[in-house]
Amino acid sequence: MVDAGPKNKPKWYQGGQWSDLEQGDLLPSCPILSPPDNLAEILSIAQPGKPIELQSSIEYVNLIIATQTCDLQNEGKSETVLLCGYQDASNFPRGYQKEVSTGRRVAQYMLDKSDLTGLKFNHQIVDFRAVYSLPLSFVKQFAKNLGRRARLRSPYKEDFSKAFGNLFARVALPRNLTDL
Repeated sequence: MVDAGPKNKPKWYQGGQWSDLEQGDLLPSCPILSPPDNLAEILSIAQPGKPIELQSSIEYVNLIIATQTCDLQNEGKSETVLLCGYQDASNFPRGYQKEVSTGRRVAQYMLDKSDLTGLKFNHQIVDFRAVYSLPLSFVKQFAKNLGRRARLRSPYKEDFSKAFGNLFARVALPRNLTDL
């Protein structure tokens, strides 16, 4: 049975401390290595087989897992995890938030706010164009170190997956129809 929130509204999230990963797991403040601004220049003069020195920085990004749960839980199915960045919806103008929440901005997805004890947050906007790929072993260890964390519940997890897939399944057709 799904826990009901205010006015019997189904809750989007469950909170827990899991050893496994699932699509829709939220991983706040995950460290990401960022390449230097001049990476293209460095690589253009690099010679095959010769080591190069790079200085990278670490960014901390709020991430949500986009990889399908079945791929994460079947050993050997995936060595990496696909994740998307998200941020507080209050960072965007109200009109923009409304467009995201109604599906008019196909590259973003609105997550509901959470009232879970110890895991409270406001509405979040996922950016499907801010995509990261990280080693599965790293993501598992990071998630474990987080302790208690939020996870999307069904059917919101599947809706998130569908929205992510829809962005990449779009077909850009010209709209010049012949007269009827």
